Amino acid sequence: ALVVAQARPECGRRLDRVAGRGGQQSLADLQQVVVGASLLKVRERLLTAATRDPVEPPAALRATLRDYQRHGLTWLTEMTDLGLGACLADDMGLGKTVTLIALHLHRRESGRSRPTLVVCPASLLGNWEAEVRKFAPGTPVVRFHGTSRDLNAAGDGFVLTTYGTMRRDAETLGRVRWDLVVADEAQHVKNPRTSTARALRSIESTARVALTGTPVENDLTELWAILDWATPGLLGSRNAFRKVWAAPIESGLEPTKARQFADLIGPFLLRRRKSDPGIAPELPAKTETDHPLRLTREQVVLYESFVRDTMARIERADEDARRGLVLMLLTGLKQICNHPDHFLKRSGAKLSGRSEKVDLLDELVGTVLAEDGAVLVFT
Repeated sequence: ALVVAQARPECGRRLDRVAGRGGQQSLADLQQVVVGASLLKVRERLLTAATRDPVEPPAALRATLRDYQRHGLTWLTEMTDLGLGACLADDMGLGKTVTLIALHLHRRESGRSRPTLVVCPASLLGNWEAEVRKFAPGTPVVRFHGTSRDLNAAGDGFVLTTYGTMRRDAETLGRVRWDLVVADEAQHVKNPRTSTARALRSIESTARVALTGTPVENDLTELWAILDWATPGLLGSRNAFRKVWAAPIESGLEPTKARQFADLIGPFLLRRRKSDPGIAPELPAKTETDHPLRLTREQVVLYESFVRDTMARIERADEDARRGLVLMLLTGLKQICNHPDHFLKRSGAKLSGRSEKVDLLDELVGTVLAEDGAVLVFT
């Protein structure tokens, strides 16, 4: 089999596998492939990307990267320098965000002056903005969401948007010359037939990076969708992938297929777990992460109305009644911040999209459970 790397302007490199029944040959066999001189450098860098000496963290980064994060930065640097896509699939909590911020800063120091587009769930917009301001102070960061749609202020910094906004405004975003396009929680585009996935594919960039803690939730075609977005053509067509890889692996009838598949995608996907021997000793006993969130319009209306009505009652009440009303006010406001239906004592109504707190909880719990973890929720 021959691996052909074909440059696509402004959209990274496309890997098309010629011969070999849709890509059965492992990338581990690149050592045995006879290629033209123009591909020798690509081949060697792919084969050694995971074992190169760590790159130095960028001077503008206000964080000390752990060893495994420096390894992740080095790997992402190698892949994106080649114009290839990559999927960083570390467990939740291992610092995918700070690693990506470090990559952005490293590329700025290397002379690249275009912005990075981050597409993420709405519940993570605030966290991304806070992390950029914390770890890369002075780097422009703007939201392309809601009433804020000014791309001119981005400069060579970050533009943050949601999957929904990206889908609706893909044409506008597609006119920008992006350095990187980053899909956070990339499992949101695991179905390539959705309008969201198609819109994301239409936005071109020098390289693409997928971030996810759960690259496979149900079947291997989800991983195909993520990797085919990051590096188009890597695994052939979806139908060919199902026939050559997914069906044999999922059936368990061809044990060697799983190992061959791991070799194939190895250069393009980096997956570390908290339980890995080289990871666990570096982790702190406890990590606290704050996710700033905004009230939805429905919550704002309820909040202001409840404060106004209760304050009027407090002004008319005697001292003993006031204590009870103040407690009721605090409890009610907390419930409104959780979700409108918590305060309204309603059930059965639509929950999603009405509270960023509940939406984020759904994201986090889903990720933890997909990683076979455990979770305690307090509110």
